[in-house]
This record gives sequence, structure tokens and C-alpha cells, in this order.
Amino acid sequence: MDCSKFHGALVQLICPFAILLRIEASTRVEDDSELKFNNTVPDLLRGNFIVPDVIPVAPKEAIEVWYGHTPVNFGTIFPLSKVQNKPTNITWPALKNALYTLLLFGPDLGAMDLLTRGWNHWLVVNIPENRVNDGDVHTEYNSIDEDLYRLEGLYRLLFLVYKQPNNESIPVPNANIKTRMPLPNLPTLFCIGEFAKTHNFGPPTAANFFHVEGTDKIFED
Repeated sequence: MDCSKFHGALVQLICPFAILLRIEASTRVEDDSELKFNNTVPDLLRGNFIVPDVIPVAPKEAIEVWYGHTPVNFGTIFPLSKVQNKPTNITWPALKNALYTLLLFGPDLGAMDLLTRGWNHWLVVNIPENRVNDGDVHTEYNSIDEDLYRLEGLYRLLFLVYKQPNNESIPVPNANIKTRMPLPNLPTLFCIGEFAKTHNFGPPTAANFFHVEGTDKIFED
């Protein structure tokens, strides 16, 4: 997505979208769930408004993600307590000797201004093939919690993988992230389109996503 089209717009949270979002294909989290996808990846992403609202082109491959014994299955609904730590296993189809970037992105908390489109919850670059632990951490896994996900409703959390062209390394730390709210213990406001354009990425090669439920905490304070 080209975030420049939001130039001059007032900064606004898009949480009301999350309040209305109810995806019939979503499944409740259950330990030891079988990992299976009943539809193609593009169909699942289009059906949940990720394409074209968040990314313009759907990848064909799935990212396999597990939190403990529970898989992320294109819309699984997780309680916030289940996703406080990074996944215990994550992999995707990868080319030999290629470098990849992995992003966990929250599009439903974004501020729609010039340089921001959502929340960067985790960003790892320069990953050899699919060995995430051997990549460079650009943004630590962070803040999928009730302080952010306060309004009632379902929020999408999107995993994306991009192949880095010509195996060019991406510098760290956060030189390429456009920050609008330098607050402690909060993820970084982030534009997927801007980051992809800066590093000459093509469309993502693989994706997956889950939902978390808002706590309605704002009405309890």
C-alpha cells in the first residue's frame, strides 16, 4: 500500500473497524489443533479484507506459525495471554541461500497519516532461508496486550514474509521505521508500503494471520 495517499489527513485510530469485524472463518484457539488450510492463501486473505486493504497483492504460500501447541490457522482467535511471547516455531517455503524479512503487523490500530498505517509488533531482517533465529532483529517482539487492544472487537495480526532482492542486507536498528509516537513499551507505527518501497521488495512471498479480542478495558478504568 502506498501510504503517501494519506498526506494531510488527520491522524485517527481505526479501532471502530475492529469493533465491527466478525469473520465467520475464524476459529477459537484450541491446544494441539491440527494445522490445515481449507482455502487457498489468496482467498483467505481477500476474505478477511487483508487484500487489498493492507497489501495489494496476495502471496500464494502460507507461513506456518505455532504458539506453543497451537497453530495460527488464518484467522484463529487467540486470547491476549497466548501471544505475549514470540512464536515457538515459525517457517515458510524458502529458496536456498536467499535472504528474507519477517514482519508481524497490526493493521487495525493504525493512524492514517502520511507515514503510518499500522503497528509493527515484530520485524526480523536478513533471515537466511527460513531460519528466523539467524536473522537480525530490527524490532523486538512487543506489546500485544490489553493496553493497546482495549476496545471490544476482533483485531487482525498479520505475519508477512518478503524476499530481499539480490540478497542485499538491510541495516539495523530502526533506521527505516517512521516513528510518530516514541512512547515506552509501545510498538512502532509503521507503513508496510513505505518499508517495502525503500528496500525494493516485491509482493510478499508468504503470509498468515490471527485475531485477538479486545478487552473492553477502556470502559473499566
